[in-house]
Amino acid sequence: MNRLRIRRPLAVVALAAAVAIPAAGCGGSSDSSSASSSNGGGGGGDKVTTLNVGIVGIAPDASMYLGMKKGFFAKQGLKVVPKISGGGAAVIPGVVSGGLQVGSSNPVSILLATEKGLPLQVVAGQNEAPASASDTDHVISGVLVRKDSPITSAKDLAGKTIAVNTLQNIGDVTIKGALAKQGVAVDGIKFLEIPFPDMLAALDSKRVDAAWVLDPFLSLGKAQGDRMVLANFVEAAPRLPLTAYFVSKSYASAHPDVVKGFRTAMTEASDYATQHPDEVRSIVTTFTKIPPEAAQKMALPVFTTQIDQGAMTTLAQMMQRFGLVQDAPDVNAVFGPAFG
Repeated sequence: MNRLRIRRPLAVVALAAAVAIPAAGCGGSSDSSSASSSNGGGGGGDKVTTLNVGIVGIAPDASMYLGMKKGFFAKQGLKVVPKISGGGAAVIPGVVSGGLQVGSSNPVSILLATEKGLPLQVVAGQNEAPASASDTDHVISGVLVRKDSPITSAKDLAGKTIAVNTLQNIGDVTIKGALAKQGVAVDGIKFLEIPFPDMLAALDSKRVDAAWVLDPFLSLGKAQGDRMVLANFVEAAPRLPLTAYFVSKSYASAHPDVVKGFRTAMTEASDYATQHPDEVRSIVTTFTKIPPEAAQKMALPVFTTQIDQGAMTTLAQMMQRFGLVQDAPDVNAVFGPAFG
């Protein structure tokens, strides 16, 4: 597949994604107060531009927190203030209004937003699925069932009720895509919208047959004995882009140096996170509720500022196949000349 690095701002992005995991000491809040900019541009120097960055407070955000801790943003003349939100849907209006200068969301939301003409631009990838489901060290998303569930394999999910955090988004689309590849009939599956923090309880109470979760909830579920029967992201499309950072078109136009500096810092942070997994496990406990012992056992994201355009094309086709859009989004138009 064609793996492409973002080199300049890209016209796209994001309607809704996952959910917040509020924690003490997270360095942000759910509000989206305006950031002050003392120089209007990044790239280092004596002045500092403050960026409110809307995130959902999950494991992939660790690279950004490490970038803050290691001074990668400061080197670009930037101060990042994380704002943990109730989900991607809450991040979008904050970015459009200017209360948030940067936000993150998943690729389905990115393509949906592009179809709706929202004035947003991707500035960097964040993380992606591993190349193979056998790379269990990097499978951070999956469908869990109770330890006493009669469901023993992905094929048993046919006709069942599965919890997802947002209907008609990356969860149910990739679950259907992964199951369809295995020949499982997906039309009879029912999806129930439940916030991530409530999913394990819903599973335990038998409100649902299965639950799609991300880390840290995936690790927490496994720790209590729940079993994973489907790695939906990687089984739907290897190296599937999972989240990306975006800004408004007006902000990108007015502050090109800030956008470039943010992208440069995130690339350095992504590389650092990849090379220092122990530091990722440590810092993730500072902005999520995952206990340190669970963090030591959890799978780690595949951090990258690149976006696999081939996997995005596969995702766009799944969106059409499963009824999110009438026509498959034009991935070439989404990425356009920003990739090369």
